[in-house]
Amino acid sequence: MSFNDLERGSSSSRGGGAGGSGGSRKTPLPLYRDEVSNTVPPEFEKLTSKIGIQIFKINSNVTAIQKLITLSSSPSTSSAPSKAAGQDWSKRINDLIETTRELVKDVTTDIKQLSTFPLGSASGAAKLTQAKLQRDFQSAAMQFQRVQKDAVAKTRAKLEQDKQKERQMLRSRNSQLLIDTEEADRGAASSQQQQQQAGAGAGGVQAESLDLLPEGPSQADLEYQESLITSREAEIREIESGVQELNEIFRDLGNIVQEQGGMIDNIEFNINSIADNTAGADRELVVAHEYQRKAGRRCICLLLVQSMRSCAWSSSNRIRPTTSLRRFPSPTFPSTISEGIEHEAAQISRAEAAEKVSSAWHDFLAWKQDAGMREVKVMRRYHIQDRDDYHKYNKLVGKLRHLALRLSTLPVADPFRGKHEQGMLAKLYDMGLLDTGAKMSDITNKLNVSAFCRRRLPVVMVRLKMSETVGQAVKYVEQGHIRVGPDTITDPAFMVTRNMEDFVTWVDTSKIKRTIAKYNDELDDFDLL
Repeated sequence: MSFNDLERGSSSSRGGGAGGSGGSRKTPLPLYRDEVSNTVPPEFEKLTSKIGIQIFKINSNVTAIQKLITLSSSPSTSSAPSKAAGQDWSKRINDLIETTRELVKDVTTDIKQLSTFPLGSASGAAKLTQAKLQRDFQSAAMQFQRVQKDAVAKTRAKLEQDKQKERQMLRSRNSQLLIDTEEADRGAASSQQQQQQAGAGAGGVQAESLDLLPEGPSQADLEYQESLITSREAEIREIESGVQELNEIFRDLGNIVQEQGGMIDNIEFNINSIADNTAGADRELVVAHEYQRKAGRRCICLLLVQSMRSCAWSSSNRIRPTTSLRRFPSPTFPSTISEGIEHEAAQISRAEAAEKVSSAWHDFLAWKQDAGMREVKVMRRYHIQDRDDYHKYNKLVGKLRHLALRLSTLPVADPFRGKHEQGMLAKLYDMGLLDTGAKMSDITNKLNVSAFCRRRLPVVMVRLKMSETVGQAVKYVEQGHIRVGPDTITDPAFMVTRNMEDFVTWVDTSKIKRTIAKYNDELDDFDLL
């Protein structure tokens, strides 16, 4: 039984297997779901098995091609059997390369079909099978490409050797013919005297001398070498065209991988959007719950006040005489609880109307509308949870720009202006809002809300490689995993200056710090206890 089976609440004998007590079915543990059925379509299984067999054939052909290349590149003599064997090896290599190229084309089509296969609600095993087949096919295609290039190089080298041999044979034949011609001329000159003495026997001597000339390479050998060179050149051109087709197949594979990467990026973006929306909905539900609870308390308090008033009014009516009531008329109070509630509701509505009238010139709750949605984009990018923080940064930017403009109105030679400009630039540099060598014009042109947001603690954590995303860094800060210097920080809006940036680290008791130290094999013996 594995830990996954324990978590799912089932044993290894699920599905009516043998063993146990007489086929009694074990019920899953409470608060856990039953195992999800991982049903994969049969067409998917057929396609994956077909692709696996074809990849195995490609690897086998690549191994055979490598062996044939090794055999064909071994040193051989110029005898007829060795030439025939070399020609046979080259033919077998070309046949295997052509067969493997057709297999690669078929597998590329099947891989494209597999990448677009609708799996529906199938388990992750099918997706893992898709990824594994794509990796195996890519590695097999790369090996085949290397073998093709090796075959082209070896065939070219062999072709150059054959051409060199043919040139040597032609050279030797021509030189031998020249030598034989010169010897024949000498023999003809020496025998010319004898021809004058005996004219009848001269023709026989010249014919005998010409018959004794040694023969060079035959014309048939030269034609055979030329045909062999021509066939090998055609084989090289065919292999080069196959290499180009294989490059196109690699481009198709790259497009498939890029499309899958885009789909994964879209899924990740949707998941992050759902997480942000869920967090916002959770906060709104908490606010609604608090409002409902306070409204219930208010109603209870109104009922208690009204009941006390009604009791006091009834008791005063019993004690006071009738004459006093006529002489000093008292204010009218509701006689029943329902009338009291209506009276209080009317007072609350009048108070709310007066509050609306008084706050007509100062709207403290409704923010200014942002037509370009820049505020929302900045808050989402840097995970600003409180909208007040954004407007504080915006006000600070406005004040700094206003101060820079006021200083720019002073004369350039004024020492007051130079002193305060240098102090202002040094302060903004220490805070990390401006870079080295910044000018006063950068305050107006480059200083914005994003500059303040980039100095927030979660963003600095991402830049220091302590977290992958800003949202994850915000969670670490809120959970108390981060300290700056000796102080533990739990506010994500904490601003980190340049001097404090080197002191951002994990809390000593943080489990994340312990996990990182254990992974890097940096745990002390004391920490292992």
